Amino acid sequence: KPEGVFVKNELYFEKLNSLFKYTIQINYYDVPAICSQSMVFGSNTVDFIKTKLTDHKVDTLFATMDGLDEKFEIVHDYMQNPTATRHCSSGSEEEPSPQDASPGIVLVLEAENATRSIESSDSVKSAIVSALEREGLHLVSTITSDENGSVAVAMMLEGYIVARTFPENRYVAFDIHLWSSFDKFEHVKKSLLEEVGSDVASSSSFRIVASGMFGVASWVQDSMSRGPKFTQLCDDLKQEVLEEPMHASVANKLLTTVSQSWLQKTTGAILVVCGASSEECTGIEAFEAEGFDAVVPIYTCSNIVGDVGDPEESAILMYACEQELIGNLDAAVSVHGQFEGVVLDRSASFEMAQIAHKILSRARL
Repeated sequence: KPEGVFVKNELYFEKLNSLFKYTIQINYYDVPAICSQSMVFGSNTVDFIKTKLTDHKVDTLFATMDGLDEKFEIVHDYMQNPTATRHCSSGSEEEPSPQDASPGIVLVLEAENATRSIESSDSVKSAIVSALEREGLHLVSTITSDENGSVAVAMMLEGYIVARTFPENRYVAFDIHLWSSFDKFEHVKKSLLEEVGSDVASSSSFRIVASGMFGVASWVQDSMSRGPKFTQLCDDLKQEVLEEPMHASVANKLLTTVSQSWLQKTTGAILVVCGASSEECTGIEAFEAEGFDAVVPIYTCSNIVGDVGDPEESAILMYACEQELIGNLDAAVSVHGQFEGVVLDRSASFEMAQIAHKILSRARL
């Protein structure tokens, strides 16, 4: 779902932060038997740092919200990737050979408010068989039992399904384990719900990565369709670009014309975020010509001009530039007071724009 959250256990932070706009990794220490456990969450809409935590009142065996001294106590890593909303694919993917892994997926499905007969294991077995035939899966055998509740098991070439019924509550619990034909999960889910007289609104489900089965005939296709993918063929998108840069006078005219729509007056001070001090900053000249009392330039930090290269060093330099920019802004405000507007000149680098946006979005000049 576009508004959903993707969760994967173990250390997959580096892989998922390129797929999702917001990625967070939490880590529990002192876990019995396995020492520690990590989980990675990814989403394109949910910012895990800014979103308020909700206690759903679900009983847990290990950790509870009441046991957290601070909201971010279990957070180990966090990343916001503004470029992750565009997942580029080369358009071709190499087929895996030979088969070196065979994971499976378990879908735990809870069907409530069932309106059809679930009193006996045979009726539930018939519902499962009907759903499998409709979705084109290959049934091998079935097992039923009415001891200690009704249980029906269906074995397939692609996996198996276990159903446990609670007629007094009109409830059926399905465990759907597939090691092949993963693309049919949603169709099987909907068919099973329909067969027992439930629906999506009266159900809930989640998936768990589990073990699979080697030797499945469709393992190549299953391997290539499994998991999150880069889906957009960005290399095929042709964008029209100007062969020559826009003349400075034209850019200035566009800048001042557009600014007049959001500036309440043409007096006071204007802040212009520029490129390096050695570069031309056309925004200064453009707004000086409009008659503002003061046009104050803020130049790109010299330490982030050019390619820094090393990510760790880049983060240090970006932070140093942020502190420098805060000092320059404080000095400018102390002299000119509140600014009428802030202009990002075309000479400013992307990194400088990021820093300026970060500061100005949390402070009012």
